[in-house]
Amino acid sequence: MEVDRESSDLSIEDRNSVQAKTKRKQITQFEKNVLLSTISPPEIINIVENKETNGVWTSKKEKTWNKVSNEFCSNVGVNSRIGEQLKKTWKNIKTRAK
Repeated sequence: MEVDRESSDLSIEDRNSVQAKTKRKQITQFEKNVLLSTISPPEIINIVENKETNGVWTSKKEKTWNKVSNEFCSNVGVNSRIGEQLKKTWKNIKTRAK
């Protein structure tokens, strides 16, 4: 078995960066439906859709997306997704609905 010298010489940070750049699985329609049901409660949607960009709201939004990610990942039949991925998916869903 050959060892890839280039990848074995990479630092941990570099390997994590390479892993972060690998293609992820596309989100399925089922996962989109789970995301929509996870975001739909008023206490979540009001934070996610708030237009303010100051430090307080940015922090609230980040915490809310992490909470959404945890709830999303606790469902059976979904791939693990981080808050940033779900946020991007949410923006795409809204854009395509227009």
